[in-house]
Amino acid sequence: MWGATAIKWAGPDVERLLGWTRYHVETALDYGCGKFTMAKEFPQVNWTGYDPGIPERATKPNGKFDLVICTDVMEHVEEEFIDEVLREMVSYAKQVIFLEIACSPAHDKFMDGPRKGEDVHISIHPPSWWEARVRALEGVHVQEVHALGRQIRGEWRDRIKLLVEIL
Repeated sequence: MWGATAIKWAGPDVERLLGWTRYHVETALDYGCGKFTMAKEFPQVNWTGYDPGIPERATKPNGKFDLVICTDVMEHVEEEFIDEVLREMVSYAKQVIFLEIACSPAHDKFMDGPRKGEDVHISIHPPSWWEARVRALEGVHVQEVHALGRQIRGEWRDRIKLLVEIL
């Protein structure tokens, strides 16, 4: 059921990024691809999808990619694995990484398992916390940061978007 929000939240940003002459993007990894909508929306790029929650996309990719995108994923990662996941994305990237992270509860609950009844956004932190985590990574330069907030169903929801260049 997940993976439908990538285009909604990040599609315009990816379209803008692909149009820049600063980056020549031929290959891209959609890290946490869900329904893999980026590949359908931007067929001019050779996409690879990875998502451990989707059996047909659960095999870790090989190689490096001009662009790595990760939208609506990090807030679902247990806090003790966040740095490891971020470093893994850096290891896959040749030029640039685009991250989009929700910083508010999803208000969707786990239906079963050890987290039954808990919010599916298990790593909720303010945009400044996420920015500091990304800036602490070795071998990267944070090119752009956009902390966003909007009202959704009467509640304020925060997000952060980061464009990260590989040094």
